[in-house]
Amino acid sequence: MGDHMRKLRFVIHFLALLLITNCFTFPAFAESAESSIVNVNGSVIVVDGKPIAQDNDPISVSGTLLVQLKPIMTALNASFSWDDSSKTITGKKNKIEFRIQINSSSAILNGIKVSLPTPAIQMNGKIMIPLRFLTDTFGAQLKITPYPQMPTLTFDSKEIAYRKAYDDAVKTYNKFLNTYKTKQQALEKAKHAGAYTLQGQIFSLDPFAIYGRSTPQGSYSSSDPGFLIDNSYIVITNPDKKNIRYGKTYFGTHYYLGTESHNGTLLFVFGPQPKSTQKKIKEAEKAVNSSGNDVNTAKKAIATKKENLVSYVKNKYGTQLSSDPKNYIVLFKYAMHLDNLSVFLTDKNLQEMSNSSFDQAIKLDPVMKNYRSVYFSKADEWSKRKETLKKIATVDPYILLNTCFSDRDYYEAASVLSEVNTDLMEYALQKASISKNPEIITGIQKIRADVAAKIHAEEQNKQEEARQKELEQQEIENKKQEEEQQKQEADEKARELAKKNEQIRQIKQGFLDLMAKFEADFNSRYSSMSLAERAGLQSELQNTYLVPLSTYKGQVNKIAYGYFEDAINMVLTQPDNYMYVISDRIKFAKSWLDQDYGSPS
Repeated sequence: MGDHMRKLRFVIHFLALLLITNCFTFPAFAESAESSIVNVNGSVIVVDGKPIAQDNDPISVSGTLLVQLKPIMTALNASFSWDDSSKTITGKKNKIEFRIQINSSSAILNGIKVSLPTPAIQMNGKIMIPLRFLTDTFGAQLKITPYPQMPTLTFDSKEIAYRKAYDDAVKTYNKFLNTYKTKQQALEKAKHAGAYTLQGQIFSLDPFAIYGRSTPQGSYSSSDPGFLIDNSYIVITNPDKKNIRYGKTYFGTHYYLGTESHNGTLLFVFGPQPKSTQKKIKEAEKAVNSSGNDVNTAKKAIATKKENLVSYVKNKYGTQLSSDPKNYIVLFKYAMHLDNLSVFLTDKNLQEMSNSSFDQAIKLDPVMKNYRSVYFSKADEWSKRKETLKKIATVDPYILLNTCFSDRDYYEAASVLSEVNTDLMEYALQKASISKNPEIITGIQKIRADVAAKIHAEEQNKQEEARQKELEQQEIENKKQEEEQQKQEADEKARELAKKNEQIRQIKQGFLDLMAKFEADFNSRYSSMSLAERAGLQSELQNTYLVPLSTYKGQVNKIAYGYFEDAINMVLTQPDNYMYVISDRIKFAKSWLDQDYGSPS
């Protein structure tokens, strides 16, 4: 029982592991530091900012995007090998390895079997592989921006048959119409042949016919002037010229070699129309009527063939739109088809229907407005078409690239992108390089040469701009250094001035302090002493005031200095009743101390 349970648990674990392995899809082994960014813009794949050219554009199979193996592996810095005998791809990058067999629904990734939503296939000799498998395997970031592929105008076998039937009907109609015109001309000729034979002779000339045809001289004349060897003809001049009939008399003038040979008028009598002529006229009329019937029948056939063709196209797209009325791609293609038919059938109503379908498609997806511009620009001169394409490419170059099908489309796109995006230009040139058209091959070479010259010129301009910028920067640095030096000098001057001002302030303050001390002694002692008593102050005044005062000489205002010095000396000489003068001297000294004028003593 124990062995049985152990075996059962082993089987359960094995089945669980097998289930996990089979359900495990695209494990990412790559490190984020190595992560690439893959952008899919419609038919254009961009890896790390660089578009990659592919022989086969990406295709969608059952909702899975398949891309050409070699270009995407190269862009992702991965390698691969191909075993033709087993139809197996082996891809490697760092420590990651996978194997995929063509048309297999699974892959081996680092020894683990994983399922694929869609097998890898071969198309046009190239291997197509699910893109999501590669990006997940190598840890790349994938962003898909859907761009509708520009619809192409194609005709199936039934429509080709309808178009041929219409074209044949038009050719038949034109053939019958030409025959009808020929029969009408034969009828006119029969009516005139020998109808107006002139009876008798005119100036000894043989009779000849007079037909209703204008001449430089006016009126009616022979239908073939110069028919006779003498180049004669007759012009009827009577007013009844518009009602010519047989057996009636008319007046006319005879001309010879374009010159009037008789100035008078002649009398002509027309004889009856011959029976043979009448028979020919009836036969010609019968032929005209028969031919006219053929023309009418052919005209009706054209209308029928046209209706058959238009109905077929309407029913064809009507069936598609009935199941999906908001399919803007079908609406756009229907509009293109109607536009083509409007030209083919010369039908303005179809053109109006075409415009309406275009408007509906654009309403469902505004991008289709650009596609319509591209479609109609094909009928323009290149200079005008280029301006249209450039406007589109400036807004979104991927719109332009997704309208390309042929080598000429890509060549024209490259010409436009050379002024917008050189990376995408190179992509378009690679797509166009398959061309065998000498004009396109030469054009590709010219585009590359022009862009190279432009890049060279831009590089030179950049270098010159860099040099100018460097010179400007150096000039700025020099100016900055000069300003800094000036600032330093100004600061130094300011410091020196401040120092000097401080010295002046200290000197003034010392001077004021000395005056204050003197003023205090004067008020408390000297002013109340007699002149005799003050005579004993000489030594005190000398040592206490005059000697210290001498240190301020030349450093303070000389007038202030003089007033203070006088005040000190007056203590010894001033009479008792004039002691107030000393106080005045002190006041004057103080007032003059801060005056600007009066240089230091």
